[in-house]
Amino acid sequence: MRRKVLFIKAGGTIGMQPTRHGYDAATAAGVDPTYEYLQEIDGLKKIADIDSIALFDMDSTDIGLVERRQIAECIFTHYDRYAGFVVAHGTDTMLDSAAAVQCMLAGLGKPVVFTGAQIPLFGRVDSDGRRNVYNAISLACKDIGEVVISFGSRILRADQAIKFSEEDMDAFHSYKSPPIGENGLEVRLTGAYRRRHDGTALQLFTDFDDNIAVYTQISGGRNSLSAYAGAAGVIIQGFGAGNINKDLIAGIRQLVDNNIPVVVTTYCVKGAAEMDIYAVGNRALAAGAFSAQNMTLPATQQKLMCLLGRFRQSGLPLTERVDYVRRAFAELTK
Repeated sequence: MRRKVLFIKAGGTIGMQPTRHGYDAATAAGVDPTYEYLQEIDGLKKIADIDSIALFDMDSTDIGLVERRQIAECIFTHYDRYAGFVVAHGTDTMLDSAAAVQCMLAGLGKPVVFTGAQIPLFGRVDSDGRRNVYNAISLACKDIGEVVISFGSRILRADQAIKFSEEDMDAFHSYKSPPIGENGLEVRLTGAYRRRHDGTALQLFTDFDDNIAVYTQISGGRNSLSAYAGAAGVIIQGFGAGNINKDLIAGIRQLVDNNIPVVVTTYCVKGAAEMDIYAVGNRALAAGAFSAQNMTLPATQQKLMCLLGRFRQSGLPLTERVDYVRRAFAELTK
């Protein structure tokens, strides 16, 4: 018996058309917004009963919290009617949206598969979108219960993937954990993943606090956190194992003293921010910063906004914000 899958259109290259300004949303290129581009893909009816919803038609560069709420709310609203969900999305911020949706849907027990294309479907026989959509819908029927990226030959965890190439059909990879599957002649789950379940009621939370900042250290330049005193949370991209320049230590201490959590990631695509290895990491820990461990930067951003939003709703005094977020990050990275 074929399972029912909801295909959610959230813009991106897959549905774009060429314009005089470059590839743009299909509506901007004069394409009928009701056109169903799934008709361009043969064989889909053999693997699932598919319904399609078009949420918005835009380049993922412009996607933000409002659109990510729409995606999560769409899945939440239709959760009981479908066995799985596929989100067709632009590649540039696919990781951010996937990580956000993962945070917004607590208790998820069904597959939510993000995919897209490097080459548009319209008028392009060489589009990778056909195979990507076919594989994503196949995956949405399988025994998996989490948010994943399915693109090219790889199936990756939403919070562990990075986009490493603008020109390869395998545009995404995961250096922080192994892929959970592969798309070949068949869609195969080969690694550790969360299985499909219905034991926990799905909960929707979209009230993120988006007042965060990301600081990129400048080696040999002037490093200062003084501009971030009004943020609710700050992320610093650490060198190597989460190492922090000495000029930022006083700023970290001041932010933490003002109840602003400071989270440290690593520039490196492989490995974690293990800040206790070197003295330059330990001094940042002593100043009150804490590590995002092996989370990618997009995942860290979305999870920080989520946790700050949850703290805002908790009713706890502001003086507990840093400890609240630190404890929650520790649980997430176990």
